[in-house]
Amino acid sequence: MSTEYYSDKTRLSSSGIKHLLKSPRHYQLYLLNGIETTDAMNHGQFIHTATMEESEIHNRFRLLADPRLEPNKDGKIEFRSALNKSIRDEFINQCELDGVTPIIKKDDWYEIIATAGSVKQSPIYKQLFQDAEVEKEFHWIKLLNANNPKYGYNKRLIVNSNLGIKLSEETKKKLSESHLGHKRSDESNKKIIESQYKKICQFDRDGIYIKTYNSLQDAAKELNCKYTTSITACLKKRLPSALGFLWCYEHEKDNFVPIETKKEEKIKSN
Repeated sequence: MSTEYYSDKTRLSSSGIKHLLKSPRHYQLYLLNGIETTDAMNHGQFIHTATMEESEIHNRFRLLADPRLEPNKDGKIEFRSALNKSIRDEFINQCELDGVTPIIKKDDWYEIIATAGSVKQSPIYKQLFQDAEVEKEFHWIKLLNANNPKYGYNKRLIVNSNLGIKLSEETKKKLSESHLGHKRSDESNKKIIESQYKKICQFDRDGIYIKTYNSLQDAAKELNCKYTTSITACLKKRLPSALGFLWCYEHEKDNFVPIETKKEEKIKSN
């Protein structure tokens, strides 16, 4: 939910009702002065975006991860020194110019991503939103007859379902025979294990390094993400970002270039 939508005075919000209950004068002043943006409001909008519109995280929010920040003796970043205050104020001003919401504390970012991850694991969320996406795609495939080779390229009528796909008896027999007695070699098992435990690096949306994880599973565990599909897709350059961050393997760290940057360079070269 954008700040503009949240601040739209054509609707009576919960905050507006509280002022109106005090007196009509309080409500009038509330309408004239507008809504003061708070950290709680920013975090609420971030949770909404991370839960409902994950692809928009980079467009709406930015994490303060400036390497110039000086940690205290416990290794934590505080904003008591003149340098850190200056960096924070500079960051907030730049976010305002860029039209994005600043998130100052790294812990807040992690907690919000973790909260969104927990919400997404809820059976209610899956039923309301994930099923809705499947139904939406099913609607358009059916409406446009897109699973018909004459009109479209969809092999399936329903996402993640083989409904509508008819295999010949010969194909069924070949599939069955190909799996009979099949066992992975020790070398194949070793490669699978190694691929799961490669060190990966995490960056913010501006390509600033944040942290290195010993494995994909460690990163998913810290971010409270049950599935690692989106991070894997990002590591393989199929997605520009995952869980609000950019990712690469450790051996790619020194020469890491975000996908968006590569696209921009390609456009400029053309």
